[in-house]
Amino acid sequence: MDWDDYGKIVFNNSRAYFHFLGDAAWRVKNVRGAIDVVLQTKQERLSVLGGTRLNFRMGFRFTFSPRISFYGTVGGEKKNRLLSNSKGLIFPVRWHEPFGLAITESLYFGCPVFGTPYGSLPEIVTKDVGYLSNHKNDLSQAITHAADFDKRKCHEYAAEYFNARRMAECYIEKYESVLNGNSLNPKPPALVEIQKEKFLAWN
Repeated sequence: MDWDDYGKIVFNNSRAYFHFLGDAAWRVKNVRGAIDVVLQTKQERLSVLGGTRLNFRMGFRFTFSPRISFYGTVGGEKKNRLLSNSKGLIFPVRWHEPFGLAITESLYFGCPVFGTPYGSLPEIVTKDVGYLSNHKNDLSQAITHAADFDKRKCHEYAAEYFNARRMAECYIEKYESVLNGNSLNPKPPALVEIQKEKFLAWN
């Protein structure tokens, strides 16, 4: 990420809701799960970035609760403003997420991540910056303690490890190693597990 595109981050502002960030019509992203996590709390709210209240692409689905707000596709200053006022990202994906830019963007804005332990999430979301579980009750309980996470630590982690310069330097290092006749891996990479289910476990 080129963090210069994201403006100044405020850490001591009042944050009023959690957010979901992704294509809500793509069922593996599990916006329904994110909504359920929030609605199981007494008063938390959710802003859905990337979805609409009335959705035909997922079959007729209408979200009635006034605690859930929808912003459709957002970007630029509007997205930055919404992330700046969020308590955390709720990201209960039901597939092996390859990386998840929503994760690093949210962390950069000081938002801890509450998601499922699939794909890249266990590598990216450490215990210092979030909580992972495929049980909505666990995530509902966890988000009520979102204030226990250090917003500045979330930001610094994303800024240091997921910036464009670091990525470019790491690529150059790999290219140089290959050009010098070295192998990047002691043995060829192999798929650890083939996902046979359409949707990974969520309960």
